[in-house]
Amino acid sequence: MYLCLCKGITDRKMQCALSKHGSDPDSLITAFDLDRDCCGRCAENIEDLIQVAAECTAHTQTETR
Repeated sequence: MYLCLCKGITDRKMQCALSKHGSDPDSLITAFDLDRDCCGRCAENIEDLIQVAAECTAHTQTETR
């Protein structure tokens, strides 16, 4: 699922970033370069994106069991 159309960020990319950078919003904004060439919605709502990625992970894990 796409979380950011401007940068092409999918839930899987977000999950990878969460495991690498943790759930610190500023780290994720920097990791995805959301300050530039972007509509800004992702940077403004990064906490929501973290939650969506966590829910997608939980849903995927439930389906694979």
